[in-house]
Amino acid sequence: MPRVLSRSIAVFMIMLFGAWFIGCQSSYVRSAKIYMQQDDPENAKEVLIEGSMAAPNDAELFYILGKVHAQLEEWKEMNEAFSRADELSDQFDQDIDVTRKESWRQVFNRGVKPFNDENFGKALEYFNTANSILENDPETLKRIALCNLQLENDEEAEKYFKMALATDPDKPNLTTRINLLNMYNAQKRLDEVVKLADEILELNSNQPEASQLESRYIVDIITKKAIAFQVEGKKEEAIKAWDDAIAKNPENPDFFYNKALLLHTMEKWDEASDAYLKVLEITPDDNEARLNAAKALFTPLKWDKIIEVLEPWLFPAGDVKSIENPEPNIEAWNLLRVAYENKGSKQKADIVTQIILGLNAPESN
Repeated sequence: MPRVLSRSIAVFMIMLFGAWFIGCQSSYVRSAKIYMQQDDPENAKEVLIEGSMAAPNDAELFYILGKVHAQLEEWKEMNEAFSRADELSDQFDQDIDVTRKESWRQVFNRGVKPFNDENFGKALEYFNTANSILENDPETLKRIALCNLQLENDEEAEKYFKMALATDPDKPNLTTRINLLNMYNAQKRLDEVVKLADEILELNSNQPEASQLESRYIVDIITKKAIAFQVEGKKEEAIKAWDDAIAKNPENPDFFYNKALLLHTMEKWDEASDAYLKVLEITPDDNEARLNAAKALFTPLKWDKIIEVLEPWLFPAGDVKSIENPEPNIEAWNLLRVAYENKGSKQKADIVTQIILGLNAPESN
């Protein structure tokens, strides 16, 4: 009988201690809530930290402690308290998520003004803090990348652009990819420029028409791709890319000119001259294109075309006669002289010869 009584007393004492212990846990939380109602988060924090040592498994205590740290903008401590609450219970998950997002929103928005004011160092501080509150939010990562890009921290910029893309893989994120493309282009990472340009163009083509990039962006992307091929010496690929650019914007003379230069170096004289002539259709005053067109026409002996190309430049008044202050480009005059001679226009050839002699005279030099 005494043994049974002792066992009963022991069980009673354990229950009594447990009730007392729970009462202690609740008192910390209750006290903290009172301090919070009095707008006194510092004392609430002090009580809860003390309570966390006495009741390390009280999920509500850590949840309230996280809220207090949020009010005090102690973000690292907030995360630690919320993480502990999550470990102990899922009871507060929804409210913890709301608190994190609201805290993130406040800090993120503080970074927007300095970002818009181009104070990228200050903006970066806010966006890094926002990222510590709500990790890997795509918009935060993009802003961090853009700040680093403006601050010329290229490695960090690339890292965060890629993180932004990885956290949001189901969206095309064309703007982010374009920012990354521009960075690669500035760094002359030509293979990556071509690869990413193709990726952007393919993703864009798969979007609904209303969501597709404006034509000017597409043209810029194709241009970067074409130049990358051109610099790498991949002439056929570059010509194909310039043709794509021309299809998007047939009024851009630079596209035809770059294509013509490639064809010229490949000794495709007819195609090169055709491309130069397209430049002149768009910009008749482009005398560099005129000279190159005449050069491309020289090898296939197209004398009529050379005359047609050079006369409006060298004899702007329209009459082939001696003129004051002639165009000083000797090469252009020589091409025209040879064209006249081969067409049997001796009088015109003689006039051009005299102009060349005048340009070669010591006083002209």
